[in-house]
Amino acid sequence: AGSTVSVAGTVSHSELYTVTTKKDVVYGTGSGMNLKIDIYTPNGVDAPTPVVLYIHGGGFKGGSKNGVADDALMLAKHGVATVGIDYRLSGTAIFPAPLHDIKGVARYMKAHATEYNIDPNAFFTLGESAGGVLASLMGVTEGNTTLEGTVGGNTGYDSNIAGVINISGSYVASIVDTMSGGIKNAISAETGCEPVPSTACESTYEALSPETYISSGDSPFIILHGAKDQSVPQIQAETLDTKLGNAGIASEVYVASDLAHVGGLLARYLTQVINFINTNS
Repeated sequence: AGSTVSVAGTVSHSELYTVTTKKDVVYGTGSGMNLKIDIYTPNGVDAPTPVVLYIHGGGFKGGSKNGVADDALMLAKHGVATVGIDYRLSGTAIFPAPLHDIKGVARYMKAHATEYNIDPNAFFTLGESAGGVLASLMGVTEGNTTLEGTVGGNTGYDSNIAGVINISGSYVASIVDTMSGGIKNAISAETGCEPVPSTACESTYEALSPETYISSGDSPFIILHGAKDQSVPQIQAETLDTKLGNAGIASEVYVASDLAHVGGLLARYLTQVINFINTNS
């Protein structure tokens, strides 16, 4: 997954670039609706750039690509193309629909790589909270035909990525009982089975957990977490990191002692994220 030697442009530690933003690009349809992305590309970069597929949070039931606009713009200013993604929420279609949507975005962007001056071998997923679960699933389900879907077509392209940036989105099903009640309810709604945890729903909520799919050869991970997170406890991030490491997957975890859920984490560890993108591009 991250083994391709590529010639992507190096992402800068300084904001060197102006950015072109293309809003509401339709990448496919699902559940009778147009599915849209916003594409942020740095101007004046010669070599094809890496791209970050930025997946918003909201408990699988809320949020939109508009909520990631500021951070997406910030990343693009550093020289990495960034894509804000709208995916189907649990009120419209449950798992694996949102993963099908994200994979559809990956294929769409590979099909349009030349147009946007991006390196098809340097795709990264970045997700916050529920988006972090989807970002992580992208890194551990490469080549899984059941979870690929056909959203947006472009099926001549794969949805493989070079790395995962997981922000407050670690979800290890075997310790789902450590999650807050709100997170458990969100998982129930996204999987169509309640309560979580329970024996009756176990296979259903396990299917949403990256833990279920981890195998050697998966994409590398960088995991950002807040020690004060009351929704997703720190043990979730640490356990995911351990399980990835046990499978031989490169993983690094950063825990901010003073931060909680999502807020401030990307800015705090931006240097590490940029290093991660450059190392794996």
